Amino acid sequence: MKQTILLLSSNPYSMRDEEGRINEGISVRYLTNASLSPIDNGNGSLGAYPAKCTLPLSMKPFIMAAPGVYDADLDFQVASDGKVKVTIKALDFISNCNNTFGKK
Repeated sequence: MKQTILLLSSNPYSMRDEEGRINEGISVRYLTNASLSPIDNGNGSLGAYPAKCTLPLSMKPFIMAAPGVYDADLDFQVASDGKVKVTIKALDFISNCNNTFGKK
């Protein structure tokens, strides 16, 4: 499913597990409300919570800026615990996030 997202952060990592195997990827946090318009969740809570996802290192060239606006190809899978897991399969950079905080 294609969706415009606001990619908040991108953090590449590489570490060895207990058996010496390399575990590497990119940890990203993003909002699916890229417009940052107010959200009333209907249960008394307001706003959006950033989602977290791990990407393969091969996607690093597609991350041009953070924060930044991207078209993302999202994949939804049901995990063994019954929860829905969202994975980013592709990213297309749209623009930098323009800072308008504090401007009148």
